[in-house]
Amino acid sequence: MQALSKLFAFNTVQGKNKCDTVSPLPTPLEAERYMGTWYEIQHSSGASFQPDFFDCTTALYSGLNAEAGTFVVQNSSTVSFLPRFGVTGKAKIPG
Repeated sequence: MQALSKLFAFNTVQGKNKCDTVSPLPTPLEAERYMGTWYEIQHSSGASFQPDFFDCTTALYSGLNAEAGTFVVQNSSTVSFLPRFGVTGKAKIPG
């Protein structure tokens, strides 16, 4: 149970999940510089969000909406006997 609570660490207020407050960045983030595909070059063993048997992990940052401060993140990996798989989400630049 302790490992599960660490994996899903969040604040609960009156029975509702509440995200942590994120402070604005001290300087504007030049998000367009980070758009594109990023490759994992070293893996940290024992990470709860990514098993050690995942290979060829990438993160694709795209769809930047500079006015709204949002972009799309696609994280994916392979396992020797499966096609590439992953998860897609939206990110927001604090500020």
